[in-house]
Amino acid sequence: MPGTGNPHNAGGQPGTLENLNDVRQQETLLKAGALQDAIFNSANFSSIATDEKGVIQIFNVGAERMLGYAAGDVVNQVTPADISDSKELVARAVTLSLEFDTPITPGFEALVFKASRGIEDIYELTYIRKDGSRFPAIVSVTALRDAHEAIIGYLLIGTDNTARKEVEAAQVALDQRTTELLRTEHALRQSQKLEALGQLTGGVAHDFNNLLAVISSSVELLRSDKLPVERRGQYLDRIFDTVGRAAKLTSQLLAFARQQPLSPEVFNVDRQVQGVIDLVRPLMGAQVQIQLEPCGGHQPV
Repeated sequence: MPGTGNPHNAGGQPGTLENLNDVRQQETLLKAGALQDAIFNSANFSSIATDEKGVIQIFNVGAERMLGYAAGDVVNQVTPADISDSKELVARAVTLSLEFDTPITPGFEALVFKASRGIEDIYELTYIRKDGSRFPAIVSVTALRDAHEAIIGYLLIGTDNTARKEVEAAQVALDQRTTELLRTEHALRQSQKLEALGQLTGGVAHDFNNLLAVISSSVELLRSDKLPVERRGQYLDRIFDTVGRAAKLTSQLLAFARQQPLSPEVFNVDRQVQGVIDLVRPLMGAQVQIQLEPCGGHQPV
C-alpha cells in the first residue's frame, strides 16, 4: 500500500528488496552494456581487446577505419604487435628492460608490460595499415582482470596522432625557416656593412692624407728659423688640433667596426672650417684664393 514503505513490483503487487536489487542490477548491466556498445562502435578511436596472450578478440569500428582491416581479418589471428612497427617494439623493449632491470621480449609483451603490473601506460606507437601505410597513434593500455584480479586480457585504446604530428612538423619547418631568414638577414647586413666600409675607405684615406699634409707642412714651416714666435705657436696649436681630429676619425671607424654607438659632439662649423683654411692657405700659394662664406648665426651643430 502507498505510504507503508513496503516495496511493490511492476504489477502493483507487494515485492521484496531482493527483487528490487535484481532490477537495479539489471539496469546497471544494461547501462554498462550500452556504454560498452558506444565505446566499441565509436569510429573516433580504435578499441582493440585481447586475451591474456595478446591475441585480438575485439576489433571495433574505429580500429577498422584507422587500420583498414575488417574485424574478421584479425580477431583470433594476430596480436597488436603484428600491426605495429617492429623497430619501435625493439626500442621499447630495450628501454623497458633497462628501466625495470628485467629482459622484455620485443613483441606484445613490450606493449603491455607496464599495464600488466598495474602501471598506467600511455605512449606513442606507429600502427601499420592493411595497405602497408603507417600512421602515428597515441595508445592507452589497460589490463582486464576478473573477480580474482587475475589478468584475462588487455584493452588498447588508440587515437590517430597524424594531425598533431603534421602541426609539429610544420612548426619545426617554420622555426627552421625563421632561423634561416635571420641568418640571411645578418649576413646581408654584414655584407652591406663591408660594402659601405669599402666605399668609405677612399674617403677616409683622403681625409687622413689631408690631415697628414697639414701636419707635415706645419712641421716644415716650424723648421724655419725666421718664423715669428706667435706664428710658431699658431702652427703648433693647429698640429695639435689636427692630431685630435685624426684621433676622432679613428675612434669613429672603430665604433663602426665594433657596432658601438657613437658619441656625437656639438661644434661650430665656421670655426672648424676657418681653422682648416688657416692651415692650408700657406700651402696653396699666392695664386690661389680661399673664400669662406660663414653660416648665418654661427649656430653650432
